[in-house]
Amino acid sequence: MAPVEPVGACGEGGPCITFASSGTYTGNLGGLVGADAICNQLAGEAGLPGTYMAWLSDRSVGGSPAQRFATRSSGPYQLVNGTRVVANWNDLVDGTLAHAIDLDENGNPADSDPDEAVWTATTSAGGHSGWGNPLDDCDGWTIGTSDGEGMIGLYFQTDGRWTNVGGVQTCEKRNLIYCFQQS
Repeated sequence: MAPVEPVGACGEGGPCITFASSGTYTGNLGGLVGADAICNQLAGEAGLPGTYMAWLSDRSVGGSPAQRFATRSSGPYQLVNGTRVVANWNDLVDGTLAHAIDLDENGNPADSDPDEAVWTATTSAGGHSGWGNPLDDCDGWTIGTSDGEGMIGLYFQTDGRWTNVGGVQTCEKRNLIYCFQQS
């Protein structure tokens, strides 16, 4: 017997879309609010439904996906082409993905530059991965120069390195961001 696919909207048991941004950005994303706006702009331009938040953390209270995401879906998170990334929120924050978040909002492969990463400052459990240094998240995602550093993940990985490689890049580097549907 085939498994029953969930029905409903994102956050109501239906699938939620996730993607890596088609654009690259310095660490000056305009804070978490600015990064969320980038995700929503990209999704809107691609004709994707709903609202989106960036998979980013900063040092503020409530400043990580585990704390700030309005939706922790009981349904799957999937790429724009329908490929399942994880079965649900609990699967998302357990340390591994079933499939890498390697497509952008248009369904195109994420940038193939092996030196390119994804800004995150987030652990695989969805918490802030920083060391408390104001520069481990490009000072709240507001610095785009070599004066700061931001923690990164790799869009082509499915283990914990998808969100946290345990290292940083300077904030003037241009990287992708992950976007997750909320509604």
